[in-house]
Amino acid sequence: MYCGPTWCLMLKSKTVCTVFLLSLLMLLPVSVSAHGTGYRQLSNAKAISVEFYYSTGEPMLFAEVFVFSPQDKQMEFQNGRTDKKGRFSFYPDCSGNWQIIVKDGMGHSVNTSFDVENSKDNNNPTILKTSKKMPLPQSIITGIGIIFGLFGTMALLSKKRK
Repeated sequence: MYCGPTWCLMLKSKTVCTVFLLSLLMLLPVSVSAHGTGYRQLSNAKAISVEFYYSTGEPMLFAEVFVFSPQDKQMEFQNGRTDKKGRFSFYPDCSGNWQIIVKDGMGHSVNTSFDVENSKDNNNPTILKTSKKMPLPQSIITGIGIIFGLFGTMALLSKKRK
């Protein structure tokens, strides 16, 4: 049985050879469309404006938004959708920790909270808070871990069938 290049014949196992070749194939540069999500609080004015986006920088347009007040975490204070730029605004009626949940309907979601205080300077909108992206080395290690987990599961299932 031919498994590929001659160095592959030294591996002596079809499964090991296949896993090795697939692992090499995954190292090739390919553009992918998978992405995470993030958010950025845009203003400290009386209205709280938040921008939601994917890790690619693309806005989470027309995603569902649920806002919960500090006084009632079970019943939503307000709901709605982001606009075409991924932005959503609401007017809190009290100080405290407000929770926002955003779902795009395709499996991506953001669950965050903001502390709202009575602000004295409402004329100077600034970015108050932003999400942190996963560092590149951590993303690479996570991806490799997922790949090894999938191959381990496949190997386990193939052993049980024999």
